[in-house]
Amino acid sequence: MLRRFNVAHLSVVFAVSLASLAVSSEAHAEQMAGLKFETGQIEDDLAKGLRTQVTKAFGEVDRWSFIGFDAARGKMAPITRDCFTKDCLTKAGNATGAPAGVSVEISGEAEIYDWTIETWDLRNGAKLKTEKGACELCGHTEVKRNFLASMKAALIGTGLPEGARAEAETEPPQPTEPEADRALPSPGDVPLQISAVPADTKIYVNDQMAGEGQVTRAVGPGTHKVRFQREGYGGLIETIVVNEQTEGPVIVRVHLSRTDPEAVEVPTGVGAIDRLGTQRTTYGLLAAGTGAALLGTGIYLVAIDGDTACDDGVPDAECPEVYATGGAGMTMGVLGTALLTGGATLLAWETLAGGSEEPQDEETVPAGDEEPARTMSLSPSVGADGAGLLLRGTF
Repeated sequence: MLRRFNVAHLSVVFAVSLASLAVSSEAHAEQMAGLKFETGQIEDDLAKGLRTQVTKAFGEVDRWSFIGFDAARGKMAPITRDCFTKDCLTKAGNATGAPAGVSVEISGEAEIYDWTIETWDLRNGAKLKTEKGACELCGHTEVKRNFLASMKAALIGTGLPEGARAEAETEPPQPTEPEADRALPSPGDVPLQISAVPADTKIYVNDQMAGEGQVTRAVGPGTHKVRFQREGYGGLIETIVVNEQTEGPVIVRVHLSRTDPEAVEVPTGVGAIDRLGTQRTTYGLLAAGTGAALLGTGIYLVAIDGDTACDDGVPDAECPEVYATGGAGMTMGVLGTALLTGGATLLAWETLAGGSEEPQDEETVPAGDEEPARTMSLSPSVGADGAGLLLRGTF
């Protein structure tokens, strides 16, 4: 009886200890609010998968608990949802009750993806950490795996400064001002939220530089010109008309398109033939030799088609057997030509492929110095005295 009591007592103590550890772990976890999750033009299924990876990263990093993007943005005022100024961030912290926030921006096209993860101190509007990542020529699974690693690195590397926390806790309460004495926006002012992709696009409001990538401005009734400018991309001008009945915020989002093509350097060894390396000569000789044999045999079979098959000295009229080799000769000739051409191509690949060179201006090329075009052709030749192959080339 005593032993049973001791075992039960130890079980209770162990369970209480585990519960205490869990409560302690929960108590030390700071809240982080999801401020923004922007995925640009990437596929919907990938965007959903990356959003799930954010939640998964918070589940694997114990120091933070997550207030989801939809839940956090639902508590925030519309004007502060896509605004990252100090004032907007502190208002977001007050609305969500979280001391920190996270914003995620992802862009990608043609299987090349990049992302930026930023964490913010919502007590004073300061940026805590920026984590960037990229994945080139990646499938969805690899993109999700790399993004999860970046997300966890951002969370692990983010900490709330103790000084800022102590200052926030010991800051004396400010006397409340009467409602009438507070600074209010001018009557009729409407918040204008502007964002552009790429993130370093310069934004001008009424010909005045307002910022890059994302800005928020209060404008009065009238016509306002918003201009977007970024080197290598097509410029854009938007006209916004605000009247006294306009209810804010007015949201303007643009995605600029490239105008100048980018020069892309293709590394050597990316093609199927280039990957053969030193074996290219071996395969070329094998294909050319086999092709020549097949082509020669085919020409011979075509040449003897319809001839008598009897021994010499037997008159043709008395010979009942005649060669019917035309069909087989044509088939072997076609296969031989294909193999011979392929083999010759492999052997002359370095000459035929050449290298990438900058085009010369026609006016700068002296007359008579033009380099002749490189050509090569292979064809069967049948004459009165026999048959063979004819190879022409200009190098």
